[in-house]
Amino acid sequence: MKKIIKLQFGAFCFIFSLLFIFSCPLLASEDVTIGVLANRGKENALTSWQPLAEYLSREIPDHIFKIQPLDFQDVSDVVREAKVDFILLNSGLYVQLEYNYGLRPIATLRASHGESGISLFAGLIITRADRADRSEEH
Repeated sequence: MKKIIKLQFGAFCFIFSLLFIFSCPLLASEDVTIGVLANRGKENALTSWQPLAEYLSREIPDHIFKIQPLDFQDVSDVVREAKVDFILLNSGLYVQLEYNYGLRPIATLRASHGESGISLFAGLIITRADRADRSEEH
């Protein structure tokens, strides 16, 4: 009788160990890296965006969100090498990354001015008057 109990206990431990070993990847937290353009410095980017990473880590189970501040020159490299899962950047860099790497938006930020939002974004291209490859667009 004791031998049967020991065998059952041993089998239970063996099966439990296998389940534990094969379920470890399911129990492990997944790191999610959010690249943030640090146009006002890396420390300022961390100060501004770290609360978002902490909130997402609390609210989305089994994921740890991390902020990676990026200089302008770093952005293309981290996207090309898939070192970030998400990226926050300006519209000019977005257009470049969309063209070069097929980047697609999932959300946009709306800038604020006082208590109201800004729904327009403008850009300016200055060319010489004798350039024939540019035309006036309004």
